[in-house]
Amino acid sequence: MLGAATIASIIQLNKLSKNIADINLYRIMDNLVYVGFGFLMLGMPMGCIWAKEAWGHYGSWDPKETWAFVTASAYLIYIHMRRQKYYPKATLRVLSIAFVLLMITWIGVSYLPSARNSIHTY
Repeated sequence: MLGAATIASIIQLNKLSKNIADINLYRIMDNLVYVGFGFLMLGMPMGCIWAKEAWGHYGSWDPKETWAFVTASAYLIYIHMRRQKYYPKATLRVLSIAFVLLMITWIGVSYLPSARNSIHTY
């Protein structure tokens, strides 16, 4: 969902460079982000509950958990910028940056030196 919203944001950025704005594309992007953000926000507390059952504590704010929070914050910034009718190009760029943060959370954190002792390295 969030990847499709990012692709739509890149398409919209190209259209805005030609002074064309597609309102329907904005609606699709927003709906994709709302659903994806909902899944992201549901996954975080469900992960905490699972961690409590598996390890006996809710979490330890290791790099994976910290980056998940940063990613959720980036998508929340995008949602607020869209609701406040902030600069359209800046808002679309925030969505692209949020997706990069999502990819860092899923893939890149495992390669960080600080993540070697993490409970999330497999």
